[in-house]
Amino acid sequence: MSGVLSELQDFYRDKLAALLRHEAGARLIGQYDVNNTYQYIVNREETQLSWIATAIVELGGSLPEVAPPQRTANVRDVAIAKGVVDEDAREAQAFVDRWRPRVAALPNARHAKMLNVVLGEVLEQ
Repeated sequence: MSGVLSELQDFYRDKLAALLRHEAGARLIGQYDVNNTYQYIVNREETQLSWIATAIVELGGSLPEVAPPQRTANVRDVAIAKGVVDEDAREAQAFVDRWRPRVAALPNARHAKMLNVVLGEVLEQ
């Protein structure tokens, strides 16, 4: 079970890093509709992290911490939004590509299904 716990902790760490990046990105975007989209994404990620945290704690593990990223921009607002969104889209695809094979290899079907839901939502976002 320690292999599953380790994978869950690694996934949590990666997902928490994504959440912190999205929060930082939302602070750079002033355009209302785009910012609202980021608020939705942050809300879903908080929910997803709570699921993973529960699984980690149930397995006797502790939650990993991640330092918040520093995102800055010195360009017009429209360019900032496009740059943030494009960067986050690339990061989301890389996250799914990195985790899809690892999730498929998990021996615990319950945890694998949960993480597959998260991966699906990442692609939807």
